[in-house]
Amino acid sequence: MSNSLNNHNTILLFGATGFVGSSIVNQLVKDGFNPILITRSQQKSSTTTIQITGSLDAPHEIVEQTKKYSPKTMIYLIGIIKERKDMNITFNKMHYEWFVAACQVAQKLNIKRVILMSANNANPNGTEYQKTKYSAEQYLRHSQFDWTIFRPSVIFDFDNNYFHFLRILYGQLRLPIVPIIGDGKYLLTPVARKDIARIFSKAINTKFTYKNTYEIGGPKNYTYQNLLEILSHTIGLKKYYLHVPIFFIKIAIFLFGRFSFFPITYPQLQMLLEGNMVKDKSIWKELQLKPENIESILMQYK
Repeated sequence: MSNSLNNHNTILLFGATGFVGSSIVNQLVKDGFNPILITRSQQKSSTTTIQITGSLDAPHEIVEQTKKYSPKTMIYLIGIIKERKDMNITFNKMHYEWFVAACQVAQKLNIKRVILMSANNANPNGTEYQKTKYSAEQYLRHSQFDWTIFRPSVIFDFDNNYFHFLRILYGQLRLPIVPIIGDGKYLLTPVARKDIARIFSKAINTKFTYKNTYEIGGPKNYTYQNLLEILSHTIGLKKYYLHVPIFFIKIAIFLFGRFSFFPITYPQLQMLLEGNMVKDKSIWKELQLKPENIESILMQYK
């Protein structure tokens, strides 16, 4: 791809090589956009993209390498589900500090359009994950950008190249007896990864999405146990479930939570029990899109 890009369709992306980002990049290319990926190292890609090696710890270097392309939109997708403080990977840095730095890059590049992937249930009084997502939202809402904030529920797809929610479910079903925290009735509104990509792409030049926040969920709500049961039925496994009292989970976290091998932390337990249900599904009607049924994704495990 040459430097003579269609600037109106040139998109600067942070977090483009992750589980969600990789799908969004593919959709952008399909829809005729020109993605510019900011990556920590050069990545193999099956799409025609520009990759710039850089870090938001040095935003001025990103500006210098990117300004010749004159991007008009910035999409921020960086997010983590677990901190690694020994590596300086924290919720505050990844979700808030780096987002502020990315917005400063956007300002210096004269970018007006900014889209942020936040999280459903982001709020100022929740876990550190939820609070830092909310802080990024508030920073953007008080900015001069033409902004849109998307808050997805859990994102579903079949992809062995990444760690994601569906792999967690599948991993549980490989156990002789499937443990379920508490009653397993906490509600989720899972959404297909490709639907997230379609929404982001279509929203870029859709002006009524400017300065709006949208939740994104699929067509149906499920309990956590219901998702496990549907997946086990789909792949032809008859499983037995063991409901583990929350009290025992908390003891286990107290004893083993500081070790990297342990799969859950106190904040993750709190968010799991809160559920992740989407109430406002207006984005589908407004963008004239139809969400995919989650069962069709689960069928890929058959």
